[in-house]
Amino acid sequence: MTAARPILAVENLSVRFGGVRALTDIAFEAPAGATSGIIGPNGAGKTTLFNCISGFIRPSPGARVLLDGRDVIGERVDAIARLGIARTFQNISLSRTRTARENILAGLHLSLRYGAIAAMLPLPSVRRAEAEADRAVRDVAERVGLTERVLATEAGALSLGLQKKVEVARALVRKPRLLMLDEPAGGLNDAETADLVDCLRGLRAEPDLSILLIDHDMNLVMPLCDHICVLNFGERVAVGPPAEIQANPDVIACYLGADA
Repeated sequence: MTAARPILAVENLSVRFGGVRALTDIAFEAPAGATSGIIGPNGAGKTTLFNCISGFIRPSPGARVLLDGRDVIGERVDAIARLGIARTFQNISLSRTRTARENILAGLHLSLRYGAIAAMLPLPSVRRAEAEADRAVRDVAERVGLTERVLATEAGALSLGLQKKVEVARALVRKPRLLMLDEPAGGLNDAETADLVDCLRGLRAEPDLSILLIDHDMNLVMPLCDHICVLNFGERVAVGPPAEIQANPDVIACYLGADA
């Protein structure tokens, strides 16, 4: 039986910033319907790799980034988003004075099909689009565990754990095939991390969604990920399932520590 095509395949990916090589010949695959992780010490190139995948950085010639078999290198960031990639960033990027609901709605700006003038008119098409957007927000809020009270609260008044969930919901509302999470547990305490793990475990069970995440917190990465790629100094150290990664002496030496 032929193996299913991965949702994401990175081939021969290198990045230079001036005379510095940030990534060197990176190759890995993220299986469709699975949760994959990218780990490594600070400065290993993890976020640079994310930025290449999502179109913010163009890698050196010869690289390929295949989304479900289609090379997306050279595509604009918004075009890649429309092809089915949504991501969060290391730093919270919510509008603090807008409600959680309004922040999630902002994730739909690529798919709303009426302009500013139409929005001011009581047109049936506008009312239908607004009703669909409201249903989409309610759906993703339920999937990540955001209550109506949270949705009605300004983002700046929410705990960091809830803000992280709002960011995940804003990415999910686009109905991506690949959800990319850049350090989703960054800054969270143990209780907030455990809550986020439960949230992501629920998303992990959704058959039409693949997840690719970066994080330093092994309490999040190891229970969630089916497949892990380890980077160090811009090079790939190892790829494999969590148990194999934890036992890999090169990984232990560069990242997890001798007692991990």
